[in-house]
Amino acid sequence: MGKIPSVTQIIDFYYGSWRYFVDEDVLEKARKEGENFHKLIEDALKNNIIDKSIEGAFDWLSTYERQLGKPLYIEQRFIYNGKFAFSGRPDLITEYALIDFKRTVKKDMVKIQLAGYKVLLEKNDITVNACIAYDIRKNRAYGFTITEKDCKKFLSMVKDYYKQAFEY
Repeated sequence: MGKIPSVTQIIDFYYGSWRYFVDEDVLEKARKEGENFHKLIEDALKNNIIDKSIEGAFDWLSTYERQLGKPLYIEQRFIYNGKFAFSGRPDLITEYALIDFKRTVKKDMVKIQLAGYKVLLEKNDITVNACIAYDIRKNRAYGFTITEKDCKKFLSMVKDYYKQAFEY
């Protein structure tokens, strides 16, 4: 079949990627910034090296540590190998929550991404009670209620992805 698509690739495919309308240099700069951002997050979570630009997020994590629980998975890739396989790499999974750190929170897109991650985790026998996006620039956490309807919407997007991309 080839490479397994990620949650993000499925969402981009489904909604039509805005990237087609952006200059290649701008995209490359944004890609590098995103990689650097995620490296900072990973270094902070794994090695307790906290860059000033993300201090607010880690102050928040410390404040709510009891409610969120201990970190279980940090930037770990999960795969669902069913008929319509997909993968994803959530930023942080704690005992009680799925947390994704963002430089910008576009609520409708983030909600479907969190739904995709939640489905992926459930397919891997991991249950989360809370889904949170933390906006690094605004130093603000957004809690999302991910319903069964949201999860079904994401799964229908996966199915559509395979139907259109691979004429399944």
